[in-house]
Formats: sequence, C-alpha cells, structure tokens
Amino acid sequence: IGITFNTSRQIKCMNIWQYGGSAASQLRLWSCPSSNVPEKGKIRSSWKPEDGCVAHQVMQAVTTVPLNNALRNTAATSWLPVVTDSSCPANISYTRAETAKEENWKSTYDCYCQQEVRKNPKLATPPYNTPEKEMCKQWALEQAKQIGALVFSVVSVLVINQILLFLFTMFVDFMRPQTVTEYTTVQLLMLFISQFINTSLLILLVNSRFPNIPSVIQIITQPLSIGKGEYYEISGTWFSIIGASLIITVVVQVFSNTLPQILTARLVNPLVRRLSIWMGDAVTKDTLELIYELPEWNISLRVAQTFNVVCTIVFYSSGMPILYIAGAIYCTVGYWVDKYGLLRGSRRPPAYNQKVIEMCMHFIPFAVILHACLACFLFGNQILFPSAFNDKLVGFAESWVGITQADAAVAQKNWMTATSKERDSDPIYDPYIKARWLDFSRMGCFFLMLIFVIGIVYYALCYLYIGLFQPLLSPVVSGIRELFAKFCCKDLCKKRAQVAESRAEWASTEKDLEDKGYAFSYFMKDNDKYRGAHNAIEHSSKAELARRCNAKLEAAIAPAAFSGEAAKSVTPTAPNENEEDRQADPSAISPPQFVDVGEVKLNTNA
Repeated sequence: IGITFNTSRQIKCMNIWQYGGSAASQLRLWSCPSSNVPEKGKIRSSWKPEDGCVAHQVMQAVTTVPLNNALRNTAATSWLPVVTDSSCPANISYTRAETAKEENWKSTYDCYCQQEVRKNPKLATPPYNTPEKEMCKQWALEQAKQIGALVFSVVSVLVINQILLFLFTMFVDFMRPQTVTEYTTVQLLMLFISQFINTSLLILLVNSRFPNIPSVIQIITQPLSIGKGEYYEISGTWFSIIGASLIITVVVQVFSNTLPQILTARLVNPLVRRLSIWMGDAVTKDTLELIYELPEWNISLRVAQTFNVVCTIVFYSSGMPILYIAGAIYCTVGYWVDKYGLLRGSRRPPAYNQKVIEMCMHFIPFAVILHACLACFLFGNQILFPSAFNDKLVGFAESWVGITQADAAVAQKNWMTATSKERDSDPIYDPYIKARWLDFSRMGCFFLMLIFVIGIVYYALCYLYIGLFQPLLSPVVSGIRELFAKFCCKDLCKKRAQVAESRAEWASTEKDLEDKGYAFSYFMKDNDKYRGAHNAIEHSSKAELARRCNAKLEAAIAPAAFSGEAAKSVTPTAPNENEEDRQADPSAISPPQFVDVGEVKLNTNA
C-alpha cells in the first residue's frame, strides 16, 4: 500500500482499515522521497523500499474496532504511532548515504555509519583520510560527545556519593547519638537515601519533562534542572541513552564500592607504614600502634552501598533485565571482598544489635513499589508493548484516574499529532497523563497495577497509624493481642513453655561442648586453635607491664650495681634527708625484691 503526498509531510500516527478475514497483525512502514520511488505507471513489483527509504518500527495492529454495516467485514486499527526504527534493519550503500546526507535524512545517514563502524571500528577514529571516514566524521564526533557526556555523568554520580559520605559523617557526629548502633543506623539511613536519590531518581527526573510543575515545588526543581529534559515517558530512545548510562553506573559501582577495601588493606596501609618508618616519624610505641592498627570496617557505608545497588536494580529491572546479571556479579564480588576486608583488613568491629539490619529490610518494599509503578508505565506503553484492556479492572481504573477509554483514545491521538510546544500545554498534557495512568489496567501490566495499589494503600495506612493514631489505638491493639493469645494460641503457648523447660542450662551445655572439642566461646583462650596465640599475647602483655614498671623504678631510684638476681647495695637518694640519718637508720631502705614472671624480673621495691 502506498500513499503519495503533494508536499513533504511529517506523519506521527495513522490507522488503517482491513478486511476482517485477512487482517494483518504487524505492519512495516517506510517513508521515501519521491526521487527514490519508481514513477507512476512503471512496474513496482521488483522495487525494494529498503534500498532508498527510511524504515519505521513494526506496528502491532492487534487492537481492532468494528465499524458500521456500511463496510462489511472490515475493522479499523487503533491509532498506530509512526516511529523511526533505530535498529537499522536494511543495508545502506555509500551512494545512498551520500544522498541522505545531502537531503538531511539523518536516520539513513546514521544507519550507514553504524553499519560501517561494526565492520571497521577504526572508521570512527582520526585521521579521516578515506571517503567513508570523511562521510562519517560528523557522526563520529557526535558519538564521541555522547560518550563523553555519559562518562562524565557516571563519574559525577560516584564523586557526589563520596562527597555525601563525608558530609553525612559530619552531620551524624554533630547529632551525637548515644550508642554505636544508633550512630550506625542514622548514618546508614542518610547514606542510603542520598545515594539512591543521586544514583536512581535524579537520572530519571532530570531527563524527564514535566510541563506543569507547581510554583512551590519549582524552588527545588529549578536549581536541579528537574523536569526540563526531553523525554515525556520511557521510550526506545530513552533506553539507548539514559538506560545505557544507568547500566554503566551500576556496573562501575560493582567495583568502585568493593575494590577500595582490598586496595586499602593490601596497598595503602603497607605503604603508609613503610613511609612513616622510612621518614623516621614512627619511633615510639604509640606512633607505631597508630600506623599498624587496622582501620574500622564501615558497616553503615557498605550496607548503604549494597542496598543502593540492589534497590536500583529492582527499580529499573522491568525494562532492563540485564541489571539482574549486574546484581548477581555485585553480590558475589561484594561477599568475598567484604569477607576479606572484615577478617584481614579491619580491626574487630564493635557489638551491634539487630536494629541495623532490621532497618534495611524496610528499603526493599519501597523499591518493589517503584518497580511496579515503572513497570506499569513501561508495559502499558502501546508503542513498545501493545495490549488490550483488562475488562475486570478497567472500570476501577476509570473511576480511579477519572477518564474513560473513549476519552483516553482521543487524548492519545491528540498527543501523537501535537507538536512539542503543544504537548507542554495543559489541554494536551493533562488528558494524556491520565490516559497513561489508565493504561495500567491493560493486560500487559494489570497484575503489577494491583501490587502498586496494594503497596501504596498499605504503607499509607501504616504511616498514618504510626504518626496519628498510634497514641490513641495502642491500648486497643494491646488488648486485642492479649485476647488473641489467650483464646486462640493456647497450643502455641504450651509448646513454647515446653521448649523453654526442656532447654538445658548453659553451664552444662558449655561443659558438653568443651568435652566434645567444639568451640563454645568467641574468646581465644577457649578455642584450641587459638589458645597458643592467646598465651603468647598474654605473655607479651605481662612482659610489657614488667618493662614499664622497671623503667619507672629506675627513673625514681638510682640503683647500685647488681650481680645476678641479688642486689649487693642500694644507695637511693631521698629528699630532705642527710647522710647521717641514712647511716644511723639502715632499715629505712628495704632491699630490692624481684618477682619471677616467666622469663621477666619485675622489680617491686617501693
């Protein structure tokens, strides 16, 4: 089927009538300049449109609307979008690319350069000394700019995450939490929220376009350039540009979050020790302890980084399943690196309680709700995933959104035929957004819509109860729990009592474990494998104590010469005493005494 226009036209959507018995479900559309089409009257059966035309995406004509009886056995498709196919399905010759460049057919020109670069990657690099290189020079420079912007965005995300770590560490210190668990929990929450917004949400909000932002919210959105992008919704172009940037960011974080631990433990700390000793700064015991003491393992940072990556993957995985592979790699690498960093490159961590990990479990449901919302927008997009409405849910969706199917079809038609300036106006944008919310009830995403609605309602009620009704209803809830435990859980309570009675005392259990050779304590002295190391450490501690005591005594008393273990004479000097008094009363000074501590003599002379 061919349609000829007298003048150049920009076609954005179309519909087609077909006979019901032979209706096609897929349609391929080509747009051609008149010079590339055989003249009228000539045989066109051997003409191939892919040789001189621009290919558009295959249109899925699955939704049909029966017409009146004037045209029997016919049906009309719904409005089909006309979108250029960026996958370049046809082969393009040099001559055709040259013509496309002269006539400013950018899609054909880009497809030629893409297929040539696949054959010869050096085509995009200087010097441009061949006709093919000269042809694609402009395209190569544009690609280089896009890659540079992509790398800059990825590096910016990583750098900002490190700045946020430094700032929030200062903020938490200023808050002065009372326990180490409270300190870690607050720092973890701040780091996760800031990194998730910076990694996942900002990249989506900055590249999206929101024409009708209230003036009150613009105080926040304008400095951050939120809502000023070029994408009204997720499309194929969005995935090729923004989606690729997001995937690279996640993959880079697989290594940027984990490798610093190994580098610090194996490279940075040994170099600092060697440099300090070489410069002569570490000459005392205190300074040596500072450079040889291992750093703390930052559990709040590592947990925040891990859940940031996990929640980002859950958020965007509906449209980019390859993120699941990146998540599996991150979990594998993170496990072994954290294990090594904790056991070999960090000091013993403090004793945290369970609240740190319990709080992290609340992050996943929010990521699931965001996943369901984004998946509904994606799978409800009729350009990417066409599907029919769910008859059982479309009524609920119409009442919830406030638009009918007929009005939604008109809104989408007006949207596809509108210009960019017209799309920013309220009469076009507002009905279209409602129509997109109505698409949640289509067969491709209705189950995700139920998850999204149930999650929103559940958390709204939970936080409403916690923030407003908990002080009033907590006695009622406690009473209901007591009644339930009294009348409905008798068997369960009996079983718990039997389990509690059957538990042996820890002392007898400890003795049994010790007799069987099992480890029953975290202390080194109670473990056969580390008891020798414990004895060595204890011996070293006693030797150090003896050395310090003897040093203090030698500084306070001027001893005479000693021979072996017995002191021949001691002539200490005492203030405010003369020599005659000391000679008259020789008992005033007791002979020095030694206490044997292994191989160390501890002088206990007063």
